[in-house]
Amino acid sequence: QRRTQQWRWRRAAIHGGAGTGKTLLALEKARRLAAAGFRTLLTCYNLPLEAHLRASAGHTPGLTIRSFHPFCYDAGIDHGVDLLPMDRSVRTQAYWDDELPEALMQALDRGMQTYDAIVVDEGQDFDDTWWVGLQQCLTDPDAGVLYVFLDANQQLYGRATTYIDALQPFDLNQNLRNTQAIQAVAAGYYDGAPLHALGPLGRRRSGRL
Repeated sequence: QRRTQQWRWRRAAIHGGAGTGKTLLALEKARRLAAAGFRTLLTCYNLPLEAHLRASAGHTPGLTIRSFHPFCYDAGIDHGVDLLPMDRSVRTQAYWDDELPEALMQALDRGMQTYDAIVVDEGQDFDDTWWVGLQQCLTDPDAGVLYVFLDANQQLYGRATTYIDALQPFDLNQNLRNTQAIQAVAAGYYDGAPLHALGPLGRRRSGRL
């Protein structure tokens, strides 16, 4: 009961532009969930971000940090799924888009241990079909905690966001990284809730930002 009251919003999509602190908040949310007794998975799309999250998290009992495709691969191998090694130089796109997510589903069918909560960073780069497996990674697929942090402006692969669109939305509206001058220029390339820079004014050149 205490855990249910503490985490009022159990499914949420947190939208924010560059500099709004999405990754910092994703990590902190995952750490707090783990500290509250939730077995927690923090996942993302790319390996460099995984390395950053691991280094930043330190030793946090109850928290697993893994980028999505290696997470699927490890789950499959640990549960006897026949998979080719993850060699990006020779694998087809279908290997990443279909085979590894399917290996995760097979691992779940074979008794893979699940999680009380999942936090996802870089959610805009996840294919809609991948959410099926991730949701099944929750001990309670229908009511388990799931937070997704994303910026549609940083979407590189043109993937659908139907699943994310159904989550409770929250907007981050403060740019905590850049000067106001940089934010004013960047605003012309950003589609989303207005952002307000909290940093210094910054330099202006030749009468223009």
